[in-house]
Amino acid sequence: RYELSEFVLTLIDKANTHTPLRFQQFMIDLVRDVTVFDAAWWGWSLFRGGNISIVHTNLAGLPPEYEAAVRAQLFDDPFIRTGRSLKLFTKSLTVDDLQPHFGALSRQFNVTQMLNGHCNVREGPFNFFMSLYRFGKSPAFSETETADFLAILRHLEQALSLSLQFDLSMRVDSHSEWALIDHGGELFLSS
Repeated sequence: RYELSEFVLTLIDKANTHTPLRFQQFMIDLVRDVTVFDAAWWGWSLFRGGNISIVHTNLAGLPPEYEAAVRAQLFDDPFIRTGRSLKLFTKSLTVDDLQPHFGALSRQFNVTQMLNGHCNVREGPFNFFMSLYRFGKSPAFSETETADFLAILRHLEQALSLSLQFDLSMRVDSHSEWALIDHGGELFLSS
């Protein structure tokens, strides 16, 4: 509990003082302090009309081609199939738990353990998602790590939204309203 409390306090402090891109790098280092992992993929997504749109993402510890490879296999992604209709979701899997071609894709990048979760952004249609990965013969994520990850995710989403909102408000006249929408016209953040 103490570690989580310190995590949240530090996260909110940095969200108010860092640009969103700098904050995201700091954020992933902070997550590494409370959860052991080798790589991560995170960002915002939108579930609409039975489809998933990945809106904005970042990678840590993975090559740039990882995201394109996973996007091509989203229909087999076990986390999306299980959790897309849930407002809050976490699940951990080993590579042996996966469908054969998704498992082969994971092995291609040396991913053997994965922990994924998402949460709604301000009760809207967007989701903040994060996947943590372990390589090689690392131990599987425990039930405690999986349960704790849900709380961590909610704090990450709130802090990222706060950082983005703070950055945008600094760029707009204080008497003006602003809104951030995706390419499909869905409202993401607004003043």
